[in-house]
Amino acid sequence: MEPSVLPIIATDPVKIHYCDPRLPCPAPHVVFVLGGPGAGKGTMCELAAEQLGWVHLSMGDLLRAEELAGGPNTRDIAEAINAGRLVPDAILMTLLRNHTRATG
Repeated sequence: MEPSVLPIIATDPVKIHYCDPRLPCPAPHVVFVLGGPGAGKGTMCELAAEQLGWVHLSMGDLLRAEELAGGPNTRDIAEAINAGRLVPDAILMTLLRNHTRATG
């Protein structure tokens, strides 16, 4: 283990709160996990999804699915990725918005 990386040890049990179906649900909390390639973002998000019941959305997965589906932004996505550029924010936000609306 690298000296700068310390393990996180949970001392309190994890509490999962569900909303009462008879009452309006509170707005969902959103957690963004950022890091460089190979930093373990996907691993940590998979663990959070499995252990905490969170939903894991990967922008890379959404972009690849859009490309495979032949959506309206396929050409722009492919051009940006092939050129090593970032995909435009408008495309990312549209994909994220559409996915969250479709999945609730």
